[in-house]
Amino acid sequence: MATERLFSQWLKERRKALDLTQRDLAQRVGCAVVTIQKIEEGERRPSKQIAELLADHLEIPPEKRTEFIQEARHAIASSRQPLEGRLSIPVEHRHGYPTNLPAPLTPLIGREAELAMVSTLLTRPDVRLVTLIGPPGVGKSRLSIAVGEWAAQRRSEDAGLLNHAAAQARLPHFTDGVWFVPLAAVREPALVIPTIAHTLGIVEAGAQPILQTLQHHLRYKTMLLVLDNFEQIVAAAPQLVELLSGCPEVKALVSSRSPLLVRGEHEVTLEPFDLPDPAGPLPAPGGLRGYPALALFEARVQSFQPAFALSEENASTITEICARLDGLPLAIELAAARLRQFSLAQLAEHLQRPQAGSLNLLTGGPRDLPPRHQTLRSAIAWSYEMLAPAAQQIFARLGIFNGGFDYPAAAALAAPAHEHDNQRRHSFLADFQTLLDHSLIQKSSDGGETRFAMLETIRAFAVEQLRTAGAVRSAAADHARYFLTFAETAARQIQAEQPKTWLDQIERDHDNIRAALKWLIAHDNAGALRLAAALREFWYIRGYFSEGRSWLAQVLALASPPNPARAGALLAAGQLAQNQGEYAIAQEMLAESIALFRQFNDPGGCAEALRELGWVLYNMHKRDETISRFEESLHLFRAIGDQAKIATVLVSLVHVMGLQTTGQTLVRSYLQESLAIFRRLNRAEDVAFALSRQSELEMLLGDYGAAIDSLTEALTLLRGLGAKRGIAWALEALGDVERLNGTWASARTHLDEALSLFQALGDKDGIMITLHHLAQLERVEGKLADAVDGYCQSLALCQTLDNKHMTARCLAGLGGVALARGQNERAAQLFSAAQTLFDALPPFLPPGDQAEYTQMIQAVQGALSAADFTHAWNTGAALTTQQAVAFALSFAAPVA
Repeated sequence: MATERLFSQWLKERRKALDLTQRDLAQRVGCAVVTIQKIEEGERRPSKQIAELLADHLEIPPEKRTEFIQEARHAIASSRQPLEGRLSIPVEHRHGYPTNLPAPLTPLIGREAELAMVSTLLTRPDVRLVTLIGPPGVGKSRLSIAVGEWAAQRRSEDAGLLNHAAAQARLPHFTDGVWFVPLAAVREPALVIPTIAHTLGIVEAGAQPILQTLQHHLRYKTMLLVLDNFEQIVAAAPQLVELLSGCPEVKALVSSRSPLLVRGEHEVTLEPFDLPDPAGPLPAPGGLRGYPALALFEARVQSFQPAFALSEENASTITEICARLDGLPLAIELAAARLRQFSLAQLAEHLQRPQAGSLNLLTGGPRDLPPRHQTLRSAIAWSYEMLAPAAQQIFARLGIFNGGFDYPAAAALAAPAHEHDNQRRHSFLADFQTLLDHSLIQKSSDGGETRFAMLETIRAFAVEQLRTAGAVRSAAADHARYFLTFAETAARQIQAEQPKTWLDQIERDHDNIRAALKWLIAHDNAGALRLAAALREFWYIRGYFSEGRSWLAQVLALASPPNPARAGALLAAGQLAQNQGEYAIAQEMLAESIALFRQFNDPGGCAEALRELGWVLYNMHKRDETISRFEESLHLFRAIGDQAKIATVLVSLVHVMGLQTTGQTLVRSYLQESLAIFRRLNRAEDVAFALSRQSELEMLLGDYGAAIDSLTEALTLLRGLGAKRGIAWALEALGDVERLNGTWASARTHLDEALSLFQALGDKDGIMITLHHLAQLERVEGKLADAVDGYCQSLALCQTLDNKHMTARCLAGLGGVALARGQNERAAQLFSAAQTLFDALPPFLPPGDQAEYTQMIQAVQGALSAADFTHAWNTGAALTTQQAVAFALSFAAPVA
């Protein structure tokens, strides 16, 4: 309804204006996070109690409190005036919207009209895609950041440039943020959507295409995507349009040298700066600063010569310099840096000699470039010519990096190899600083780490110098070997300690690693296998499932003799295939991996692959084979003394063996040993995982209090680590135990929070299980319509994931709803269908659920005649799983 939508939008904006997350507000109000989510999405109206608490914590003025509560409770349903207008409570954002926009070190000069034009376009409801078009060096990226600053409502000098009444009057509220996605290093169109997703912290959900996952997460979001440097992957434009079509409140601002040529695109062409007429009389210096080209030149020189200023004496020379550079901002910045070595007159004299001196470097370059492109190349070429030969070599070799680099990588790949170590180190540092001083490389900070990068136009020129010198292949080979060594070192550290630190380092150099892998696939089969194997944990933990499998398919298709690296690549392929639910493929690849590890006498690799194969078999419901593979893996890890892996496999065995009624003494010994190892190694996340397994045993024994204690300790550890997925699973387990324990209020709180986290993570298994648990809770609370909805949602996911355990539990739960409604024959059929599945699976129901299930069957048996019960039971037993699911999903939920 319109009123609901208005209230939900206002509530979301008001919360963000007060710098509150959904969790913050939920904690203050005392409700579940998912409750706030549903209210903000217009799916639920708050109760009177929650509305009153919302009024308190959203700082509603006393004189407006009653009106607010009435609106929240839908008492003013007939009104179509926005809530803010009726209550006169302005939504003021204190610190702007969330964003990852880079913070430029210098203000934007000029571009007021373009900034206003783009900003006005973005305020229009019918405009979803704006493309900034212009030649290299014209300032597209810088303007897009300034627009992003405005859209995020940051208090910045750039945002202050916008003085456009139309734009300010209809300022869009990008309440879910303004997100900058750098694409200069992306060369494959298929990687554009995954790059956007990972920028937003969204990972793949099993086998679901990442585009669908991204659309699911952004469907109700209001945000601006700033996509920088799109020209080399313009073939991805249709995917961008498809993304936007599924997310009605998401807009995109794209910078590109060429238009995308797709429906809905609005083009804004960025021209070089205007200049005063050099043939006419020049304005006074104050008037000259009104020309952005001259103001930019002055500002950049002042960064290293603070006393420099436009004056009547130098105005003509500066105007001539900027005119020679066609008013291109990047060319002006590069030329301004030359005043470290030259006077203004020398600079102007040099630029009067087109295709002379340093510009001879352009000989052999593209002659069909537009004049402005040639101007920029001339400016870059001149900066290059002014470098000493050693600095020129360093500059050229730095062009081999993709997406930036850190200083150690630069030194390793670009320092002259013929010098002694100390001489090499000191001379490289001096030359590297020269490149920074001349604006040929830029310095930035990424997560506290200092990084360097070249603008894409400058990088292309550097690569051209490598190509002219015939050095591209050697530079690319050195680059690939460096990142192969880096990735293998990182893989060992991820296994040993500080996994997040090393995963973050790989993430920062992901584009370099992609380039290295592409080169190795073309030139070094063995190296490609080694690099792919080393990236296994990164691809798995960071959610690059589809991309990892694509690389692995290419690597494994290479002609190579059997070797240890192939075994590692097969292990990686099997692990990722399992994560996307392709168990038969995973089983085949892991079996080949195990055979190769054995052939090359690698017990550690073999044990790793056996453990992974155990989980594949577990998901295929082959319990005995699962235990056998885990036990074999445990034996090998014990033989090599890998304590952390020993404990990990012990916990895996506890998880599988704990579901059986026999062998509990052995299971408990495994559990205690694993906990002792993890505590000794100070591995908090693994301690939490073992505690979760301990709670499963305690729950199966009916000791719910002990299970709650174990999970509470696990949850505390996981919250301290910020491990979102672990937190979600601990909350799911804790909520379910609390449900069985009869503490329903806390159960709902924890299950709601778990569901919210699983949805944010795109974890379908977690969503499926938590929806079932919430449905169980709603059924015992008498909220039958909500219970049916939850069971049916969970059941649909069960079929997607082929989870027979949860299918049986959902069928049984729906049988319980039918029993509560007096639909006894339907209940008997659903119980029978569930029992057919239960009979084919290991026993696993907690005692409380098992007892209730038995009682419900007895109740429906007592409510029907013997003949009717037998007929209904046999009818349910005759259904195939697919028929039973279809029957259950047809369970219409009457209005409760």
